[in-house]
Amino acid sequence: MLRVRYKNPLTRQYQYEFCIYDLMSKRFKTVECNSRCIDSLELYYAELVGNTETGNPSYKRQDEVYDECQMLIDRDIVGRLALGNTLSNTAKVSVSLQRDGGHVFRFFCDNGVSFAFRFKQENGKRKILCKNI
Repeated sequence: MLRVRYKNPLTRQYQYEFCIYDLMSKRFKTVECNSRCIDSLELYYAELVGNTETGNPSYKRQDEVYDECQMLIDRDIVGRLALGNTLSNTAKVSVSLQRDGGHVFRFFCDNGVSFAFRFKQENGKRKILCKNI
């Protein structure tokens, strides 16, 4: 029997999107997100956990993506938007799917700050596009 293995071409993007969403969510006291796509994005991120030769899970790749996403957030979001002290705030998040398969994350904070961001990868360079809304 023929075995067909399919891998979503957007897997890498979805892994980064979830990691960025997760890191941004940790900047708030509480986050409310009713979008179902977060659960599927989290599953893509979970695929980064590999098995070592001993059969134990290895979180090395997840840690690498986490560190890179933290750097992207500091450079592309925190460095460009005046977020203030978000740790004491509540945020409501909406997520929308774009035509190219990527997602836009919109954060609406209770202190009046609202912003949207999107992960983009072009020519091997990763960046986060963000703006106040």
